[in-house]
Amino acid sequence: MLLRSWIPSLLRSQKYHDSNNDNSNSRAADNNDSRQNADLENESTRLLNQHTTSDLEGSTKDYRNLMSLGKSSIKQTIFNAVNILVGISILALPLAFKYSGWIIGFSIFFFCLISTNYTAKLLKKCLDTDPECLTYADLAYLAYGQKGKIFAGLIFLLDLRILTASSLALVLLFDGLTKFDSPGSLWQPMNTHLFPPNLMVLPLSFGLIDSAFSGHAVFPSLYRDMANHLYFKKTVNFSYLISGIIYITVIVCGYLMFGSETMDEITQNIMSTEGYSLFLNSIVVWLIVINPLAKYPLTLTPINLITEETFFQTKIGSFFKSKIVKFLFIILSRSLVSFIIIGTAIIFPGFDRAMSLLGSFFSFLISIICPLLFHLKMFGRYLSKKELILDLSILVVSSIMATLGTIWTFLA
Repeated sequence: MLLRSWIPSLLRSQKYHDSNNDNSNSRAADNNDSRQNADLENESTRLLNQHTTSDLEGSTKDYRNLMSLGKSSIKQTIFNAVNILVGISILALPLAFKYSGWIIGFSIFFFCLISTNYTAKLLKKCLDTDPECLTYADLAYLAYGQKGKIFAGLIFLLDLRILTASSLALVLLFDGLTKFDSPGSLWQPMNTHLFPPNLMVLPLSFGLIDSAFSGHAVFPSLYRDMANHLYFKKTVNFSYLISGIIYITVIVCGYLMFGSETMDEITQNIMSTEGYSLFLNSIVVWLIVINPLAKYPLTLTPINLITEETFFQTKIGSFFKSKIVKFLFIILSRSLVSFIIIGTAIIFPGFDRAMSLLGSFFSFLISIICPLLFHLKMFGRYLSKKELILDLSILVVSSIMATLGTIWTFLA
């Protein structure tokens, strides 16, 4: 509101000032603006390293023509962003604090929260270099060309939410306040730890916590769909504030109520503990069950599009010109993606290991490491020393955490 009231007054002031300038000053200002615009265009060209989304062909252009962008309000964008951020990973957050303790746990939590908030804004900065850049894969193409886009496609192929999460937080809080004896009571908390009780399982908490902040693949689309792009950074901040409140509520209540007895999924604890409202807990559990089923087709759509688009742009894919052959390939590729997801669930049946792997490898890669690499590749030569040190520091720390978390997932 302040910005909206300030802009008109600024414009009126500017018009009054311009009306009192002589013609020579106006011409000089116009010449300066022209030179600045030319400099900006040249800088943008240098930043893109000769890669632009206009180079993309085939299904990419058709997909862009079908998209209707720039219609979402700030409230709609915040709702969509929180819906993307807050997902099923919330179930394992109390377990992460069981592994890490309060101090290390919250240190990791706020590192991931602040870092991913920062990298979400870096995505906006990179998107502004090309108005036709719509998706995360487009950003990879701008920074690293076709190889970067193929790499992003592989990540999404292997990587595989507000009502459910907020309901869980409220029910968990209600259960803890209505039960007066442990376990499962906020009036008689279980024993908890300030520091990790077992350092050998600490790396598992890295992925469990960072998996809660893995919405960056959708942020480019949310940004492009905003009616007013000026409010994107504020939108990101509000989205993270809402998500953070929900997460911290579940973390604090879950860990205090069950302590060292916290299970892989906090819903296992509340369903196996006597003294709770079976009706309320059953509603939350069924919301959690329905949530991924309802999102399954929507989640797979961008994965399938990137897979098919990348294949058809290869030399082998160029031979698939017949519509029937393309249709058969689409059926086979989408079936293969589903089989990969099912296979991953079979290989990693434990919820904690599955979320740890998704967080340690995919979430760190998509939400922190790749956005920083895009930013450094496109703007590295123009960054100040402080900005460069900040980006490199976050990159090194997150890479170490991702590596350790991924290795420990397979060793667990």
